[in-house]
Amino acid sequence: LPRRLIWNSAVGEAINTANRALRSYSDDEVIFYFNANDILTDKGSAVRPEYQEDFLHINAEGYKALSLSLQELVNKVIKL
Repeated sequence: LPRRLIWNSAVGEAINTANRALRSYSDDEVIFYFNANDILTDKGSAVRPEYQEDFLHINAEGYKALSLSLQELVNKVIKL
């Protein structure tokens, strides 16, 4: 609860800005980009409730969703 008092909308935009910068380094040949934010959130806002352990941490279902998506990327890289 205390973190919710200082958390504001600028945090979401900062995350999106950082993700855009990280994505710009990816060439999908040697450097690959994995955006956990797209998997865990709806449109880059707060983590979906079904993936929340608490306000700052994800739960087992969140890790499962990340693992499945990351495995897809790893399989793609292996096939290159």
